[in-house]
Amino acid sequence: QSLQGVTSFEAFDTLVNWVQENYPSIDRLVVSGFSAGGQFVLRWTMLSDEGINGMTKRNLPLRIIIGSPSSYVYLSDERPTKKCR
Repeated sequence: QSLQGVTSFEAFDTLVNWVQENYPSIDRLVVSGFSAGGQFVLRWTMLSDEGINGMTKRNLPLRIIIGSPSSYVYLSDERPTKKCR
């Protein structure tokens, strides 16, 4: 039996799309998160198609601001220090 529903990342993608549809005069979008919100935004940026090359899928400039997440996503084995392993 599989779980069905919408992930938080899919919901956030939908929110980004909704903002663009309902506020057509905006010229850029800023997504920010701090602490646990920073962790969420960091993971969302890694898994979402929104924000590729700094643009939403509707070609609106997208800026991501992340503050103080308690953990980071690394895409390689390279770390700032050995303690980060």
